[in-house]
Amino acid sequence: FWGQSVLADIVRNGEWLVAPFVAAFLFGKITSSFNDALSMVNLAQRLFAGDPPRQPLPCPEDDKLPVIAVQIASRNEPIEVLSQTIASALAIDYPREKIEVQIIDDSSADSRAYQDLLYFYNNSELIRKYKSERSESSVTLIHRDQPSGFKAGGLNNAWRRSKAAYFLILDSDSLVSPDVCRKLVPEFIHNKKLAYARTKIRATNPRSTLYSAAISASNDIQAEYYHPVKFRFGFVYFNGHNGMVSREALEAVNGWPEEQPSED
Repeated sequence: FWGQSVLADIVRNGEWLVAPFVAAFLFGKITSSFNDALSMVNLAQRLFAGDPPRQPLPCPEDDKLPVIAVQIASRNEPIEVLSQTIASALAIDYPREKIEVQIIDDSSADSRAYQDLLYFYNNSELIRKYKSERSESSVTLIHRDQPSGFKAGGLNNAWRRSKAAYFLILDSDSLVSPDVCRKLVPEFIHNKKLAYARTKIRATNPRSTLYSAAISASNDIQAEYYHPVKFRFGFVYFNGHNGMVSREALEAVNGWPEEQPSED
């Protein structure tokens, strides 16, 4: 009501140049409030009506699964965090000959972050064992000496090197469950028009500080009650990580837009 009053005063005073911006702000607040109300309805439905979550589609036999690539995007990230994400990616349950892991790093070559990553990549027993059970190319470190196009440029450079049909994109602090690909891939097989599928974001340090605990709890609440409302109305956005994208979709739009600092 305060906003409506302000808008009325602006119109009465003839300040027409300002009026559209105030009207747009009010429209945003109204639609946001509407979405919040729907979220509360969804919360009540989930809590009291026992609305069950959608069950994953059955996964095909291993010989019928497509080739996938797990992409971990990094730039000047501490190895203590990045190593957890790499371990999470290497623990994914998928046919050995049909999965590759790409560590995409745009750190400065002389930075401590890159030197730590390079040492970890060359000396980690986890990576050595993973390669010995599959192939030398099953895990690759892709470092750009002169990065361009921000994170999108790194992703584009990596997916064009791969023969994978689908790409699971992770940030340096992303964690996924071992069965993530066996849950995501059937969605693409079932729906040939599907371009991407997102997953729930899991924090690596949800209890390390009060702040991280609050952010983690907020993400959980949004994933469980807020986002499903938007999904039902057809607005399924991609956060830029913890999701799978099809090669066909990337080729159709000529890859990620490199003029934007963020691919979210």
